[in-house]
Amino acid sequence: MEITLFFLVSIVLTLCLLYNKKVCEVNDMIKLLVSDIDGTLLNEKHVVDSPTQIAVKKLRESGISFMVASGRNYEAILEALQVFDFKCKCIALNGADFRDNDGKSLIIKPIGDAAIDKMKMII
Repeated sequence: MEITLFFLVSIVLTLCLLYNKKVCEVNDMIKLLVSDIDGTLLNEKHVVDSPTQIAVKKLRESGISFMVASGRNYEAILEALQVFDFKCKCIALNGADFRDNDGKSLIIKPIGDAAIDKMKMII
């Protein structure tokens, strides 16, 4: 079963109702939601569907930060996020690149020369 971001946000909001908590009280526990892109944020047609857009908007309105993490490069992440009217931090290239809200690289961890040499020997 594919779990969508909309489904996850629905669970958080349902838990609030079940435990008689306001979303602001949940924010004391949940500060950040990090989502993958393919198969999570994007549907099977590779677009962010309307329920997911609404879910992300509600998260942000409730004070929960939103961020994406992907194996994609930063430019491909931006393309996928065009539907949103906000910018967010991104972890790109499986953690090798970390960008702030404005796209500035905060951390770049390229593969070192020693590791490349070892890989060449294996190949």
